[in-house]
Amino acid sequence: MTQISASSRFPISRVHYFINGTFIGSSAKDPWQLSFLPEDFESALSLSNELTAVVYDIFQNKGQNSMKFTVTD
Repeated sequence: MTQISASSRFPISRVHYFINGTFIGSSAKDPWQLSFLPEDFESALSLSNELTAVVYDIFQNKGQNSMKFTVTD
């Protein structure tokens, strides 16, 4: 599981998650986490992947961060 830690001048309202640019879900409450099974997103996965979290505050300001990961059998 990957967990997001974020800070903002204003309260955070939601986090959207993407794998290789494909939306896979969101969370609307702290601790801002999302669980998924790789087989649920096989069409979005490749050998080298990128998970991106886009964080929004209550005024719709946004920031994002990404991390690389691989999926092995």
